[in-house]
Amino acid sequence: MPAEALPSPGDAPGRAPGAEALPPGPSTIDLQERLQKLEQDIAKTQQLLHGPPRPPLPFPRNLLIGEMQSDVAMFSQDALNRAAVGDALNGVDFRRARLAAVGQLTEFNDYRLEMDFALPGRPQFLDVYLSQYALPAIANFRAGRFFEPFGMSRIVDNRFDVFMERPLLTVFAPARRTGCMAFGVAEDLSATWAASVYASADDFFGGNLTDVGGWAGAGRVTWLPYYDEPSGGRHYVHLGGAYSLSGVTNHQLQFSTTPELQLINGNNFVPIFLDTGAFAARQYQLIGTEFIWTAGPWSIQSECVAVPINMMGGPTATLWGTYVMGSYFLTGEHRPYDRTIGNLTRVIPFEDFFRARGTPRLRGGKGAWQVAARWSYLNFNGGDIRAGVLNDLTFGLNWYWNPFVRCYFNYVHAILDDPGRGTSQADAFGLRFQLDF
Repeated sequence: MPAEALPSPGDAPGRAPGAEALPPGPSTIDLQERLQKLEQDIAKTQQLLHGPPRPPLPFPRNLLIGEMQSDVAMFSQDALNRAAVGDALNGVDFRRARLAAVGQLTEFNDYRLEMDFALPGRPQFLDVYLSQYALPAIANFRAGRFFEPFGMSRIVDNRFDVFMERPLLTVFAPARRTGCMAFGVAEDLSATWAASVYASADDFFGGNLTDVGGWAGAGRVTWLPYYDEPSGGRHYVHLGGAYSLSGVTNHQLQFSTTPELQLINGNNFVPIFLDTGAFAARQYQLIGTEFIWTAGPWSIQSECVAVPINMMGGPTATLWGTYVMGSYFLTGEHRPYDRTIGNLTRVIPFEDFFRARGTPRLRGGKGAWQVAARWSYLNFNGGDIRAGVLNDLTFGLNWYWNPFVRCYFNYVHAILDDPGRGTSQADAFGLRFQLDF
């Protein structure tokens, strides 16, 4: 019986000997080429129907941010102080509770829409503005409601301030007002400038309706004679000056202030220690100077404001205030400075505060610790105004858990010189927990 034919090397595997060979199928490379051609045909068809494909737009960019400050305050007064200003009640409150939408509409436009649900007004408009950048001649432009360019301690973001409250002299400085502002920064970032025109007074929602004295203007310049680039700005010197001229809405003007610790009672800050009462005036000026020296963890800061007032039916009255403060980071951080705005910005701890189970033992970080002291002086005696003088000595301890969470402790010793009752004293103790995002 003849032996079976063995398969030849050219036979396909598994094909019976002598069977007819099938034509080869398409290879993987052929299928890939056909798929790419099909995708190209689809893209050409879509382009004919809808035009060329558009890349995703980078704008607008929108972000929701917020802030919460929860305060505890306790007061102790001598009998004379209680007779002069009334009983300063202890309590707790939310000093600030804010939400804001911020973002960029184009490369040269940004905006901010911010409301506060703790301040008097509840809620109250805060920063509500639109900015346009890179304009000819005036550099940058802003319109809406915002801090007017006067006073370093007034316009610094409250989240970055050293103490729970701003110094006494900010009672004079214009806060947020509705208007417009041109502003810019030097190419080498050594100087900034700002000039604005705005309504001299407004309600909780930025409104100001009057036929009498409703307009004002303010300007500010800053200069960095020294800024240490190699250290990342751990050493610098800031100098600044500001001026404001304000018509008095309805010819009625009044200044009043609490010590450097306060609570909110309804639509009022309490306790009021100095109050000029309402008086008749046509206009008033603000003339301010600024200074900061920072050397690593050490920092010294000071401002002075003089307020000449054009009184109606009386001589010019000049009120004024000043403060000097110093601070030191026990953990070695420094007070960062933003050269584009000429002011202070967020502290970044070297390590965050945390506790976590590690190997072989519990591990963690201590955050940043800062001590600070400030003397503030406010004089409400000038011309026919005789409302008194207030000195505050404020001591602070700050614990930064991370860049966004912070705990404050403040002690304030207030010395009030009342023209009618003499000198009295009060002490205040404050604790705050703050977060922002």
